[in-house]
Amino acid sequence: LASGVAFGACHAMLALTVTDIGGPILAFTLAEGIACGLVRMRYGVIPAVLTHGTAIFLIATPMLG
Repeated sequence: LASGVAFGACHAMLALTVTDIGGPILAFTLAEGIACGLVRMRYGVIPAVLTHGTAIFLIATPMLG
């Protein structure tokens, strides 16, 4: 939980300056951070990295079109 909150906090500037979405992106990064932390605890670093990459791909793809 702490690493998820830290992950979200570290992305605050990015979420508020790079996109016009703001708050929902912060909520997403909090949830993603918690999910990646849980995956890391259970399965290891590589699956957590893949989880992070997949989440970024899924959120970025609709923004492309």
